[in-house]
Amino acid sequence: MALAAWSGGHHARVCAGEEVTFPDEAYKKLETFEEHSLRKADKFFEAKNYKQGAAAFEAFITEFANSKAVPYALVQKGRCLELDNKRNAALKTYTEILDYFPNDGRYAAAALYFSGLCHWENGDREKAMTFWARMAQDENFSRHFLAAGALNRLADHYLSKDDAPRAAQTYRQVAVNFRKSNERQAKEALDKAVELYVRKPDEEALRALYVEAQGFGARPAKVESDAAQDRSYWDQLRAAIRRHGAFEAAQAELHDRYYRYWAGAFEGKFPNWDEFQIDRIDFAREHDRDTAKWIERLDAQFKSDAQDDGARIVKWIALFIGQDAKVEEYYQKLDFAKLKNESIFELMRAFFDAKGQEARGRNVFEKLRLEELGDDYKTNPLSAYLWSKKQDDLMERLCATFRNRPKGQARLLEYYYHQRNAQKGVKLADELAPEAEYAGFALFRKGELLRFAGKHAEAIAAYRQSDSPPQSLFHIAECLVAQKQVPQAVAQLREVENFFKDHASEALWRIAHVYKDAGEQKPYVASLRELMNKYPKSGQSAYAHDLLEKMNVKIGGGVNANP
Repeated sequence: MALAAWSGGHHARVCAGEEVTFPDEAYKKLETFEEHSLRKADKFFEAKNYKQGAAAFEAFITEFANSKAVPYALVQKGRCLELDNKRNAALKTYTEILDYFPNDGRYAAAALYFSGLCHWENGDREKAMTFWARMAQDENFSRHFLAAGALNRLADHYLSKDDAPRAAQTYRQVAVNFRKSNERQAKEALDKAVELYVRKPDEEALRALYVEAQGFGARPAKVESDAAQDRSYWDQLRAAIRRHGAFEAAQAELHDRYYRYWAGAFEGKFPNWDEFQIDRIDFAREHDRDTAKWIERLDAQFKSDAQDDGARIVKWIALFIGQDAKVEEYYQKLDFAKLKNESIFELMRAFFDAKGQEARGRNVFEKLRLEELGDDYKTNPLSAYLWSKKQDDLMERLCATFRNRPKGQARLLEYYYHQRNAQKGVKLADELAPEAEYAGFALFRKGELLRFAGKHAEAIAAYRQSDSPPQSLFHIAECLVAQKQVPQAVAQLREVENFFKDHASEALWRIAHVYKDAGEQKPYVASLRELMNKYPKSGQSAYAHDLLEKMNVKIGGGVNANP
């Protein structure tokens, strides 16, 4: 997938905390009248009274022409003009700073940034880039706290012009310079620099960037001065190569060049690191498309370590799925009596996840020594995985082996509930209900399953036994509506409103919709009005307001006012 080019989507306004300030220690060096005049101007700016602010800063500059605060005052005068939509006048002010104080790292850099911002907001992006390019070219200016966002936009611009080398170098500049001072902008730049160096392969540049930026993660980390032997670097690089390794059908040449480069870059490194070598072998297959060589290379890598490691055999079986002969060859190497349950589970999952291999997955399930596993492991990950694959019979067999039998039943009941299997679920709920710890849960789920099955009278009885208000009461109301017992449903919801204050507005909202679904327009409108009057701060009140407006109903009036 190609790196997204600049599209002008960055927000150009300066964020809170990104305005230039005059340091307190510098204020202390001013004469009393100087300080008073400058602070007065600052207050206009802080109050967003930009017209008076511009006049106040101009007055300061005129009265204290030799003050060390003049560069700051000029920046702030320019900002007042800019924020007052007088950008051309602001640009003239910023030019004064660049003409008279060109080497002032704090304020000249700000003038460059804000000049670019003025042109950006005027719609002249090319002109904006000339100012931000000047920031990038100056070692001090490029480290100014305002530079990060500007340089990221500059790099985006280079990318939009197909100038990937300059884009990568500018992203790199931001990533390194602002790694600790502006983590968000630095990480954005770092991700883009990594993508460019991966897509237009340059392992040497990536390795240098990894060291300079202190890793590729969200925050800087301690890294070795030479990343060549740093497995963390290669781990992150391998992930990036895979993440950015998608190409369109028409990009076959780029695809092959990409994977040929990376297979070559991995050649001769870390011979005993299986994951690294597997990636190298996969990259080679991507460009030479030679399955026979791929198998040969994987076999050679496996044989490079002679230890009898069942987990390693499982890994190779997973790699070879789709190559039936190789799967069978490696499967025969397994000694399930010595294989850990966790590895057996990994093998089962590999087969289930592969197309057409469910039968093998079920066969491997039989190899699990369930009696050795604790209930927590059986709950997650084992039953969670079987649940995802909708393996009803395997779920039943697994849950029956829980040491805590009711816990296993509860897990299976939850599975039946999500499958909406009332036939099996209701029976199991009745078996579980006598267990005090699970009684409420079992009866509530029984009510749910009966409601799903359209057995509303039985569902109501189960809900009442579950003693799980207010949710059970909400569902009882739904069942009553399904039985066309509108007054009884409303009465049930009034009970919720009266006794469960945290759910009162929701109950009244439901009452309104009970009337709506029953075609009773007048009480429907009245209920919406009542909702607005009684619970004006609730989310439902806002929805009620919108509905009444759409119906062209007057919002005012009493609860029973006519529509």
